[in-house]
Parts: sequence; C-alpha cells; structure tokens
Amino acid sequence: MKRILAYTIIAVLNGIFFNNSLKSEKTSEAKPAAQVEINSDSKEAENSEIRPAEIKWLPEDYKIENAEGNAEKALLYIGQTDGTKFTLEYYPEDNLEPYHGESLKKFKNLIESIKIYKIESLHFLVKKSSMEAHVIPNEFMCSEKDLTKNIPAGIFFSQSGSLTYNFRITMEQYFIRISGVFISEESMCEKTENAMLDPKKQANQNDPALLSARLEGLADEIEKQELETLRLKYALVSKLNKGFFGAPKPPDKKMIKELLKIKRKDPSITDENLLAELKNKGISVSSKEFELIMEIYFPDYQ
Repeated sequence: MKRILAYTIIAVLNGIFFNNSLKSEKTSEAKPAAQVEINSDSKEAENSEIRPAEIKWLPEDYKIENAEGNAEKALLYIGQTDGTKFTLEYYPEDNLEPYHGESLKKFKNLIESIKIYKIESLHFLVKKSSMEAHVIPNEFMCSEKDLTKNIPAGIFFSQSGSLTYNFRITMEQYFIRISGVFISEESMCEKTENAMLDPKKQANQNDPALLSARLEGLADEIEKQELETLRLKYALVSKLNKGFFGAPKPPDKKMIKELLKIKRKDPSITDENLLAELKNKGISVSSKEFELIMEIYFPDYQ
C-alpha cells in the first residue's frame, strides 16, 4: 500500500510539462488503435470518462492501474510486469496507435539507461508527433558528488532525432539553465559541474534572462511551490481518508500542522514518540489516519 500511495502522490504532484517535439516512426505492423469516440462539439464527449479497456495503443506489458481525465486530456497510472510504475498524459483526440506505444517504450528504456541518476518518479507526455519525459531524481551523481539538491525541478528530456535535456541548477545566488544534446553521461556531468564552478560566468553566457536572479528572489517562488505541494498532499489525504460510511474525511489541519512541525524538528523521531507529543498537545489521531498522513507527506516512511 505504501508503494502505491507514494506512487500516487508523485503522480498527483507531477502535472506540469513540456514544449519540445519528437517525430514518432511508424512501424509496418502498426494497426489503428481503438479509441474513445470524441466529438469536440459534443458536450457528452467533453464529459466522457477515460475507459482503460478502450485504450489499445500501449505495449502489452503496460498495465493501466488507474485512469483520469476526459476527452480533452487523459492521465494514466501505469504499472509494468517488472514492478516499475510511472505516469503518462495524452490527448485522446490524437487517436494514438500501437506504434506510439512502441516509441514510448523505446524512449522510456533510453531514459532509464542513463546511470548518473536514480529515478524517484517518471512522467511522460505523449502526443501524436511528440514525446517528452520529466524525471525527478533522488540521486544525481557527478564526480562522486550527489547534486540532487541543486536540481530542484528535476530533468526534462525530449527526443527529435537526438535526445536532448533541459534543467536548471541552483548555485550560490544563481539559477542556471543547463541544456544540450545528450552525447554521454560524462559530457552532461561536465557541463553541469562547469556551470557550478563559475555560476556567474555561466549565467552571463547561457542564461542572460536570469543573470541577476538571487536566491532571495527565488525564495518567494519556492515558497509558493511548497505551499501548493502541501495543498495537493492535503487534498490527497482527504480523498483517501474514508469515514465510517466510506465518504472522504478531511483530516484536521491543525493536527497535520503540528505533526509536520514535530517530524521536521526531529526527523528520526519514532511513531510512538510522535504520537505521544501530539497527545501532550491535546491532539488525537487514529492509527489509520496517522499511517496515511505519514505515507503521503513522507514517501520514505516505512
């Protein structure tokens, strides 16, 4: 359940995405896929739900565990037979075919073959003539140094003949864009490390629009993003937390606030001591609700 919840959280938080394009190569065996019938002028089509059984363009080993959206845009939660999980978005009106699924599989394998990072979450946007990926790493190693904390928004990939990457790093008072054609892991690391050695020069040369960007200026934006993340997590807890009759039961915001405050102050605190501190503050929480909150707000919780 913890893996599913953590996967669901990441899927909810990763709704962003993409601008570059990739031309998919149609295989000779590709046959038209059965799609949800869409009439853009029809109110019924706009409100239609995504039906997994009608999605035929994905590879056979891609199991749809959940589907959201309508005729305009769909979000799929995918699980593979090897245990891998990821999310993808697509537009039903594109009428994707099996060769799009095969292109997605090759693209995904390529992204996963890069060894300098370990993937925490992976999200794709698949269009009729483009395909892109967003990687959130929990490790990004260059010269035996983990640079994950310097890559707050993750890494964006696209493929149009060649694989390209695009991400931003924070260093000193600068927020620097790193982009290019992926030639090798070494060249990607070298470009990143060079930017970190002389961030001012890198900002002058490659990111003039953000030349004078200060971390103080970024703090407000980061704070906004953190608040939005907390809002989404609370919404997810509210949706999954069921009352006696099965209806969603939003948890007490004061309780969550105090719980997070205690946990952040002492990350190694045991569940027993955390619950005791809450009780001392006159705050009660059921064991089921406590476990749900911990799993959603702290993905590494075990």
